[in-house]
Formats: sequence, C-alpha cells, structure tokens
Amino acid sequence: MSGQTIGGAAAPEKVFDVGIDERLSYDQLLILGLQNIFGMTGMFVFPGILGRSFNLAPEQIAYLYGMTFLVCGLSPSCSRRCCCGSPLCRVPTPAASQLSSR
Repeated sequence: MSGQTIGGAAAPEKVFDVGIDERLSYDQLLILGLQNIFGMTGMFVFPGILGRSFNLAPEQIAYLYGMTFLVCGLSPSCSRRCCCGSPLCRVPTPAASQLSSR
C-alpha cells in the first residue's frame, strides 16, 4: 500500500481500515469490544466518583449523570456534522467508495 501515490505524494499506509462487507479477526473484535466496554463503564462510573470526591449532594450527582448521558448521546452527532474530516468519525460514504475503487 505504501507504494501507491496520490497527487505525486506517497499514500499513507492504512493501519486499521475495514470495508463494509469485510469481517474482522477475533483479536480485533476483542480489542474493539473491550474499548466499548471501558468507554461505557467510564460513562457510568466517573460521575459518581467525581460527585463523591467533591462531596456533592445526591441531586447534584444525579445532574452530573444526566449531563454525562446527554453529552455522550449528542457528541457523536455533533462530531459527525462539525468535524467530518477527523479520522475518528469517518463513516463509509458513496464518494469515499468511488475514490477507493480508483
């Protein structure tokens, strides 16, 4: 892959590129599954830890949980709209599949 050129410059080697119909190996599935578990665990655990460490009232801790869920729900949509050049939020599009087929 590193031998291909795009506009005269060498194309960067793809580290983790998965097509729509491709299957991941079991070790990649395990790593991505653990990443998802740790991310979801952090969403539930950290507001409680922060609330207890700052001696917040239960109502304020509940508010922290609510805001955490709101931000975790809205941030993927906002990042897709605002930062779609970021490699973290790229999704397959018809234009991308046409570019990759050349």
